[in-house]
Amino acid sequence: MSISEEKISSVDDSAPDGDLLHWTNDDNQHAYYNQPAIKQVLPGFAVLGGLDSGCDIDAVFDYIASAKRLLEVGAGYGRVVDALLRHSFTGAVEVVERSDVFCEELKRFGDKITVHHQDVRGFKPDEPYDVVLSMWSGISDFPSAEQPGLVQTLSGFLCVGGRLILDTSVAGQKPLNARFAAEQAYSILKDGCSAKGYIPSEVEMLAYAKKASLAMVRHFTYITAAQRQRKLYVFERV
Repeated sequence: MSISEEKISSVDDSAPDGDLLHWTNDDNQHAYYNQPAIKQVLPGFAVLGGLDSGCDIDAVFDYIASAKRLLEVGAGYGRVVDALLRHSFTGAVEVVERSDVFCEELKRFGDKITVHHQDVRGFKPDEPYDVVLSMWSGISDFPSAEQPGLVQTLSGFLCVGGRLILDTSVAGQKPLNARFAAEQAYSILKDGCSAKGYIPSEVEMLAYAKKASLAMVRHFTYITAAQRQRKLYVFERV
C-alpha cells in the first residue's frame, strides 16, 4: 500500500517538501503512516485514484486464485483484503503492516487474516508463500537505493514457483496528489501527513527482479476507475 492520486489545488509546486534525493522508508513511516490523520487520508486517496474498487486485484486475480498461502505487504486499512474477500479467495491470508494506526484498523477482519505488526525487512515467515502482493505503489515508499533490497526480501518469502505481484505508478506520470515531482521522484503533503516517493521504471523493475531470482511472467498497464494508467508486474520465483 502506498500513496494514490488526489487533485491538489492552491499549492506551491515550485519546490519539494524537503530533499527528494535523501530520504528513507523509515522517514515515510514516521511522517506519513503513523500520523493519526492517515486513517482518513489514505481511503480518500484510494477513492480519488480509482483504486477503492479493487480493480488492481481484479486484474491479477487469476494469478492469485489457486494460492494456498498469500502474504500482502503493507496492508494499510485493508483495501486489498476486502477485494480478496469479495472474490471469495479461499487461501490463508497473512499481512505485514508496520503502521500502529493501520494495525488497529486491521482488527476489523478478526480471524479472517493473520496480521504481522512489524517492518517487512525484519519479517521471518515460518513457511514460504505461494503469492506475495505489494500493491498500490508500495515499492515507491522506498527510495531507489532501497528498492532492489526490498524486491530481494519479497522474493525470499516465496516458494519455488511462487509469484510476486507488484503495482506501480507509470514512471514519468506525476501522481495527481503530488505537491512536487521531478522525473521519477515526488513529495506529498496532506493533513499533516507527508511522504516522499520514487516511481521505478520498467527497466529498473526488471533489473530488480533479475537480481532477486525472479522470472517475468507478465507486465502490463491497466486503467483504474479514475481513468489513471498504472503498471502491474507478475514475477515467478525460480
